[in-house]
Amino acid sequence: SDYSEETEGGQKEDGKEEEYIPSQHPTDVRREMSLLPRPIRHFVNRKRELSEIKRFLNKNDSQNDCRCILLHGSVGMGKTSTAVKAVNEILDADSETVVAYVNCRFLASLDDLAGKIAKQLYHFPFREPAIGRIKSLLIEEENFHPLLLLDNFEFLVQLDDGRSMEMQAERRFPSEKTEIMKFFRDIATKSKKAHLLVTSSKNIDILQTGQQWIKLLPFNEDDSLQLLKKVYGDTPLEKETACKIAHCCGGIPFVLFALAAWQDNPTDLLEMLTNPDRKEKFTRISDATEDEKIDVCIDVCFKRLDTHHQNTLVSLTVFRGLFTTSRASRILKSAELRGAIDELARRSFLEQHISDPYHYSILTVYSLYCQNKTIETPFQEVFSDARKMFINYVLSFLEETFQSFLSTDVSKAIVEYRREDEIIMQLIDWFGVKGSMEEDQEKRCTDVFNKVGELLGKMMGKKTFDGAFTQLKYKCKESKDPKRLGECLTSLGIKEVFSCGCSPDLCDEAAGRAKPYLLEADRIQCDLDISTGNSRAQCLAKLGRCLVKEQSFTEGKEKIRQAIDIRKARGEADIVMLGATYNDLAVALSLEGNHEEAIKVREGETLEIYRKHLGDRHPFTATILNNLSNNYSALGEYDIAKQYSEEALKIRRELLKDHYDTAKSLFDLGMVHKNREEFKDAKAYLRECESMQRFLDDPTMISELERTIKEVEECMLNEGKEKLTKSDDDLGQEGKSITLQ
Repeated sequence: SDYSEETEGGQKEDGKEEEYIPSQHPTDVRREMSLLPRPIRHFVNRKRELSEIKRFLNKNDSQNDCRCILLHGSVGMGKTSTAVKAVNEILDADSETVVAYVNCRFLASLDDLAGKIAKQLYHFPFREPAIGRIKSLLIEEENFHPLLLLDNFEFLVQLDDGRSMEMQAERRFPSEKTEIMKFFRDIATKSKKAHLLVTSSKNIDILQTGQQWIKLLPFNEDDSLQLLKKVYGDTPLEKETACKIAHCCGGIPFVLFALAAWQDNPTDLLEMLTNPDRKEKFTRISDATEDEKIDVCIDVCFKRLDTHHQNTLVSLTVFRGLFTTSRASRILKSAELRGAIDELARRSFLEQHISDPYHYSILTVYSLYCQNKTIETPFQEVFSDARKMFINYVLSFLEETFQSFLSTDVSKAIVEYRREDEIIMQLIDWFGVKGSMEEDQEKRCTDVFNKVGELLGKMMGKKTFDGAFTQLKYKCKESKDPKRLGECLTSLGIKEVFSCGCSPDLCDEAAGRAKPYLLEADRIQCDLDISTGNSRAQCLAKLGRCLVKEQSFTEGKEKIRQAIDIRKARGEADIVMLGATYNDLAVALSLEGNHEEAIKVREGETLEIYRKHLGDRHPFTATILNNLSNNYSALGEYDIAKQYSEEALKIRRELLKDHYDTAKSLFDLGMVHKNREEFKDAKAYLRECESMQRFLDDPTMISELERTIKEVEECMLNEGKEKLTKSDDDLGQEGKSITLQ
């Protein structure tokens, strides 16, 4: 694939299926998952601050009630580097601490945050582990000490910026900032082992009690001398020269390092800072106030770059996280980036992270500066072109991955999607920011997201899916584009159907949530006289299921048959989705109580299509197998039902892992065993289902969870009755034996 990550040597890395690593695994395995950077090479001093951080985080001090440290100070004081240095030293001395590093500047939502923490501490396979589950794991953790390093915490307050008031008013969830603050506070106050280390340029009260504050101040002359010696190495450096440079730079570590990286000779640097006749105007830094120095320094350093390197730096700001040279070259379609990236790293504009291959990130202060530069005419076009290439790359990736998903290459599609989920989330973030896309880009994004909706419906958590398509829906309303609006409404309705974990079929609650979207989409499509296409077929089929659920069997089945006709008209190009639409008909027949006919449709149409075009190991195939299990169970043919259910569960465990569909298979297999009066096995599967439903922690699945708990209790009761009956039988046999004797 063109989208596989490459090593710096140009060799592509084979994607491997991610595995769930349970809580009892040793901490050294977890440390390999951490995104914690290594300490910077030029770190100096901060001995007092490092000592305080380690003292406040000392888990062996029974008198220490600190749960959260706020490391704050002005921009450029070295908050991140100090926190990273302290945490690395803690890890070197303590085998029981495990760290999750999160740069809050790049958080899109609470789901995004939970995913980043979970991947580092628990290696959950999906981007969106349930918030409640992650919180409870951190609170109840007994096997290691979780340390959450939350960098650039001040950016949390901007999470809801850029979203329209109309969208925020419709949100079914609290604001992201409110949810995230509650998430951290609950962990810090309720966990016995978890701690927070937070960096921020603002003084923030995170906890009412148990919080400590450490403020970073500018370097003194000795600290400045040490830093300059590290930068200049063997180059002679007089203490007087170093002190004068430090005075001009206000003792701000970032300014000192950035300027020293530009000038190989400290004497020449001092002359640049003090000579008003120099064309670079470095004296602006000396004359600036402490609050202004870093901004002036960044401006001066940026203007010293030639046009090529300026444009490269502005283009690279499209990446909100880490990137490799090969990935940046591929997305930005430039073979000349390698040399430019190396030079920008040498000049301290980029931070180089030691890994194989090397990863880079743009220093926050430079990234923010470049964002401001993009409003200037020369750079506006540069950034716009870079973002267009980024968007086109993501959309092309989704289209290609969707084709793999609807084929026997489904495992490859899932692995590649997970590898690129960060850039997909970045694209979704731009949906909610006004002016981030031109009209043609918005239209293409809408078209592609609706086109690959089945892939996104399986791979995205419900909240992220709902947020993305709600934003697209509003863009369609604002641009008065009814056709695309109808497609977005259809996608939102489909997700409600997909997310229903009820068995055997769509529940009343899910149908009630899906139907308003689908009715409005149907009205729009009818008004526009749309009678073909994937969205029209999906709308008819899923609306038909909702109608059948309301006992409108004739009307519902007629809509599904119309959808089948649309699919048939497209021939082989739509063969897989024809199979899916036949399954919609089978759902309607099942709800009608006609299980024999539903089995004929599923075995004779859908399963045959899926096995031929998708293979035996595909999530869609698993869905049909699970549905057939339900049909045979309804007919009392439990042996066949058990066989189908076990096959479906095997596929879902392998491909989807902790997922709504996997939980559904666990429930159905448990119910098959219950109907066979194998209560011990039934209880085991149902308890695993209950655990997974709690983990998914979806408020729309409460009724399913309650039902599972009820079934577990019934199995326990029946199991107890079996034991009691067996005990009575044994006593009876023993009595007969005594009588005979």
